[in-house]
Parts: sequence; C-alpha cells; structure tokens
Amino acid sequence: SDDASLVEADSKRDHSATTPTSSSGERTDLITPDTESKHVHDVYDAIATQWHHTRGKRGVLWPGATQFLENLPKGSVVADVGCGDGKYFSAIWASDSYVIGTDI
Repeated sequence: SDDASLVEADSKRDHSATTPTSSSGERTDLITPDTESKHVHDVYDAIATQWHHTRGKRGVLWPGATQFLENLPKGSVVADVGCGDGKYFSAIWASDSYVIGTDI
C-alpha cells in the first residue's frame, strides 16, 4: 500500500541531518531553551500555589469535560497531559477508570 511505501521510505531516510545537535553531538531538540525556562516555566512555578488555591482547590471544573470523563466506559485509561494539579482525576475515578497525569 502507499502508506507502507511511505513508512519504508522514511525509515531509510537519513534523519541525522534534521536532528539538531551541539558541537559535542548532544541532541539539542531535547533541551529546554533558556527563553522558555525564563518566560514559561518560571511563570508557572511562580503562580502554581496561587492558582491551586484560587481555581484548583475550589473545584472549578468545566461541566462538559466532567460529564465526558464521568461517562467513560469502566476501566478506561486516561492520559491527562498537562494535568496541572489533577483537578479532573476525581471525575475519572468516578467512572471506575484509571488516570496517568503529567505536567512539567
């Protein structure tokens, strides 16, 4: 099939030319740029406690998201990427489902 041909052609392609590396050969696409650390990570770290007490702790949830999660088939596995403080976990557990949450 055409898809199989594309996968095969891509597997033969030399990806080293498109993967950014440092002079020592270390992959730089896996390193957080200083700009992101200073202007994104530091801001989120600075507001995390206040956010939790003003939004997360008081249980402000989007009704549509909560309804969707509570109606999952029993035993579902949910990946909550960007879960913050895990405010939707209880809705997932209410459907007898499992959650894997991550946030950086």
